[in-house]
Amino acid sequence: MLQYFIDHPVWIAVFVAVILLTVFVCFKAAQASSRRYAANEKTMKKIKEENTLRNEFSILTENLISAAEPDRLFKGVALNLQKKISDADDMTAEFNALSDGQQYIYALSFYIKDGERTPIDGKLIYRGIDLKDIVSGCRSENRFGYEEVSYLLLFGNLPTKEQLEN
Repeated sequence: MLQYFIDHPVWIAVFVAVILLTVFVCFKAAQASSRRYAANEKTMKKIKEENTLRNEFSILTENLISAAEPDRLFKGVALNLQKKISDADDMTAEFNALSDGQQYIYALSFYIKDGERTPIDGKLIYRGIDLKDIVSGCRSENRFGYEEVSYLLLFGNLPTKEQLEN
């Protein structure tokens, strides 16, 4: 049998090519599997983080709201609203049953990209104003921001100091 392969070297080349191709395919499969595993791990981490936020902010209290980091609070509330709406039989009716503030939070927690609803992670931007800046300003000056945010929602811009005092 060895003499046959010596007399016909083409078969040796075919045999070596098959072995190399098999090794190459196995290597590529391992790479694809590794990438898929990493993607699954990333997805699982995101799901765990979202579940933690949902649980943390499922029942809102004054203490929780005042002590929470604004980004975490917003994302937790938005995730709970998203779950509440997506679990409903009639999503439109469930959305319409939300308060105006809840509807704003839900609507502002996503943007449309290529026809798909994509979450805005930890950002609440309304009319070009990052509400994190308002919260930070209120906390640093030890004041409430209800009037400012209400004015922003009603009139579309932030009030001046004069308007706030009146």
